[in-house]
Amino acid sequence: MTLVQVCLRVRKAAAASIPIARLAESKRLSRLSPTDKQQLSGLAAQAHTHLQSALNAPADLDGLCAGEAGALGAFANLFVPALSAGAKAEAHRCEAALRAPKCANCVGRSATGNPTCNDGLKDDETVAAGPTCLAELVEAMKFAKTVSEALIEDALSQEIALELRLHTKFNAGVYTVAGACVHTDAATASDNIEFFLPELGFDYVELSKAPYMFAHEIICHAAQALHNFSGAPRPQGPVYCPWSEGWMDCVAAQALSDALLQRALTAPAWMDEEASGCIDGTDAAHMARSPRQAPNNPLYVSQQNEARIAFTMFERVAAIAGLTALAADDLRRRFSILYNTLPRPHSERAALAINLTARVNETDLTRAEDLVKACETFLKDRDAVSFVNKI
Repeated sequence: MTLVQVCLRVRKAAAASIPIARLAESKRLSRLSPTDKQQLSGLAAQAHTHLQSALNAPADLDGLCAGEAGALGAFANLFVPALSAGAKAEAHRCEAALRAPKCANCVGRSATGNPTCNDGLKDDETVAAGPTCLAELVEAMKFAKTVSEALIEDALSQEIALELRLHTKFNAGVYTVAGACVHTDAATASDNIEFFLPELGFDYVELSKAPYMFAHEIICHAAQALHNFSGAPRPQGPVYCPWSEGWMDCVAAQALSDALLQRALTAPAWMDEEASGCIDGTDAAHMARSPRQAPNNPLYVSQQNEARIAFTMFERVAAIAGLTALAADDLRRRFSILYNTLPRPHSERAALAINLTARVNETDLTRAEDLVKACETFLKDRDAVSFVNKI
């Protein structure tokens, strides 16, 4: 049983405990009517079933969070006559397993005691070793890669090949996932997509952020300067960039959410079943990016946040110029993806984001039409220098 399957079953058990708790708090148990007692008994039986199902998973239940454990512990401690001693015992056993140290008993640990997925430069080849969470991470990256390739090929009107390798690492003392993209260009453009696992709490909520984290690293970074790659190593982008971490991050978040909502592309079974959870994870990680990226530099945070606001306001300016919301969204996505794939200086990318921020605050019809025309012309001639000057 995979991490996701275990998480889903435990979540169902925790969810079933909520109405039990509310009912127990709202009335004296001794005064429950026959109907209330029947309802209580049914809820307890339902939670009991989910807990039993979860306990059929590997004993380590690797990666589930303390919050879920606490919910199950509270459920087990409720003084509810309808809850059998066996169900309470199972809840306590499940709670203890949930509180086990991250990766302490992972079946994928190597002979040296290290997780086989840690620093694996091509982790899709180590899935067979059995790490509890790795299969889902590989599936998430492959789905993000499919989404990204579709966007890029649409903007460039040609097929592209992204050569990516999943490279997992562990962040001691960290509670949330993170990502990074490292260019490893040789004869072809290639990238290591680094995914940092939080040892202190890699749970379903953090896993739900993984698809977005991969989409960001691929669309915002791996795709940069990909068009007409000449073989010369591409320079790494700066950590703090209003274009990559602001404007393009919005492109990535929207693309991933749209793909999950519209189901135009086949997502892994666990992502398809929990699409709303992955969209929530996307929103949470997307909104937390700027403060986490530049916690001690208000200017960088401000520029990134302003670029995000500008991304949203582009639709309003395009509407002034006569575009529908759908047409504005399509234009914004295509010119953003196209510009990002061209080999441009990172300083120019940052300047473009800042200039776009200034332009979308204008409400003059002529200026709005000029902005839309500049974007449409750029899609035809792909003259980045002229495009940036017009903006």
